Amino acid sequence: MFYLKLKEAFNNTQTLERITYLLLFLMPIAGPVVRHWNSYIFVLVFLCSIYFLLKNNDKKPLLMEEKIMLSAFGLFFLTFIISAILNGWTELQTRELGNELMFLWIIPVYSLIREYKFSLNVFFAGILLSMPVISLFSLYEYYYVSTAVLVGAYSQLFLGPITALLLLFYAEAYKVFFGRKYMFLVLPIIYALGLFVIVFTFSRSAYLTLIVGVTAYVVLFLENIRYKLIISALLIIIFASLMNIEKVNVRVMAAVNNVENYLDEKNINSSEINTSLGIRLEMWRASIYAVKSHPFFGIGSANQPEFFKKYNEEGTVNSGVSLHGHMHNSFVEVITSKGIIGVIILLILFYYPVYIAWKNRHRCGKCYTYMVMLSVTLTAMSIGESMLINKNNAISYFLFFSVVLFSHMMRNIHPNKFTY
Repeated sequence: MFYLKLKEAFNNTQTLERITYLLLFLMPIAGPVVRHWNSYIFVLVFLCSIYFLLKNNDKKPLLMEEKIMLSAFGLFFLTFIISAILNGWTELQTRELGNELMFLWIIPVYSLIREYKFSLNVFFAGILLSMPVISLFSLYEYYYVSTAVLVGAYSQLFLGPITALLLLFYAEAYKVFFGRKYMFLVLPIIYALGLFVIVFTFSRSAYLTLIVGVTAYVVLFLENIRYKLIISALLIIIFASLMNIEKVNVRVMAAVNNVENYLDEKNINSSEINTSLGIRLEMWRASIYAVKSHPFFGIGSANQPEFFKKYNEEGTVNSGVSLHGHMHNSFVEVITSKGIIGVIILLILFYYPVYIAWKNRHRCGKCYTYMVMLSVTLTAMSIGESMLINKNNAISYFLFFSVVLFSHMMRNIHPNKFTY
């Protein structure tokens, strides 16, 4: 079944379409464990899209929903340019330009992907292979390299949340190729492997992403009450068991203690604040100063350390805030660097697809499932990390998931606009 569906996608297609499918298939497979995997694939798909736009004169016109979504991507990049100019362009902005350009380049990429009806299938096929590949790399790293913490190609802060994202979409990808056949044999093995990777990254952002994502899926999309109760009970047992792993328990309880100490501490320069989670909370509080002084377009990307030095010296912000180049929260990062305008656009990118999917849920129920799960996952990932908007490898996951799922939704709710 898997091979036949993939064969259907690659048969009787033009060369450019086959290359696009191949790149979409490869994209999710090994990004967290092979360096520069996602960056190279993103650039190659972008080059394919430029060739497509230049050579193809028979492109289907964009729908209004697509124009709004693509405009949001373009405006997100534009806020970076405006903010950088208003605050003074420096070497820091030049360094950030590559990440920001991805939000502009995704516009032609979307124009390419929307033309090809098997884009979702090949992308989901890559997700199906991603978990075995990531798990094998991680098992090798854990047992043969003997690392205490799984870090993959970059760090546990990337490997953990991205693995959680892929794992949350695994069941839906499986259904596309196999329906429900052998689900209760295959999925427990895959989930166990994925859970192993996530647990031993010891990334609290990954834990949060997985817990929030699974909870949303059980509450929103499992229709059978008995299944909801059974799976909920299993999840409680699993998560309670994981707390018995010493390092997991230490990481979770450290987060609880960090929050308690931060809220109780009155001295802003106390070492009780300068902890893993305490400094995150202090960054988020400190962002108020940036919003007050630069409300509409922010203080500029990567300018946070320099900006907060003044407040460190005044004793109004803990000095640890200036030691970090980003705010460890996507929403706080954007409202600080790009202002209120930037965060409004980010909210559109995260939640506008859900609005469209909800309006058309009777036409494409699966589209609604995909979009809600993506938005929930992106939100959970964004609470403790800002990599989705300032690290190119994570940005590529955000953008590819968004455009593949959104273009699939457009084809399903407006089938008369897409004739092949």
